[in-house]
Amino acid sequence: MTPSTPFPRKLAAYAAAVFGVACSIAVVLGVVEQPPRLGTLGVFVALVVFSANRDVILPNGVGVTPSTLIYAAAIVVFVAQDSLLGALTVGAAAAIYRPSFTRASWGWIPFNAGITALGLVAGAALFRVAGGNPRGDMTRVLPSIVMAAF
Repeated sequence: MTPSTPFPRKLAAYAAAVFGVACSIAVVLGVVEQPPRLGTLGVFVALVVFSANRDVILPNGVGVTPSTLIYAAAIVVFVAQDSLLGALTVGAAAAIYRPSFTRASWGWIPFNAGITALGLVAGAALFRVAGGNPRGDMTRVLPSIVMAAF
């Protein structure tokens, strides 16, 4: 497992803001939507934490993660369950990276949790707006995938 770089203090305010927005959205979703099914949530959280803590280094030295596939599956499943909170929670769990639990690197945890949670909840919201059916009309689904990528 590669060590985590020290967290730059100049990102602290941004990290706090992003994490705060993600937490605020989680609270709102917890009030207005169905809660995620705990069994489903547990499986996705376990998968994303496991994949985040496994280094896969290709022969050319590039590190990759299977997390993207887990994110896509979580979006589809939690939109089908009417729970954007589930997708947001899976995104936040991706920040549980063992090397970040040091005095110099802990700032990466709320930073990465906020960024990834916001990305997943945005992707899930766009997927829901597009109809939430991966087998549906691709002229509706494809724009949501492209928007979520940016």
